[in-house]
Amino acid sequence: MVPFEEQVAAAGRWLAVHASPASASQPDSSYRLKHLVQAWAGHYVSSAAVVAAATAAGYAIVGLPTRAGNAWLALAVSKVR
Repeated sequence: MVPFEEQVAAAGRWLAVHASPASASQPDSSYRLKHLVQAWAGHYVSSAAVVAAATAAGYAIVGLPTRAGNAWLALAVSKVR
């Protein structure tokens, strides 16, 4: 298993390249983002690691968690290659 710190670091690198602040009225799910980060990083990344990296980068958590416990983040994703 990939250590949590490595997951957070990978998510932080991905967010630095692909994310920008967005309206709290159109948040993105940490669950969706974790899959984008995983595909880019080539290893497992948890939703919690994405949330940790996003909040460390200054993105806000908005609204209530999803039923599965994932967060809504006020960020927009640029075109992912």
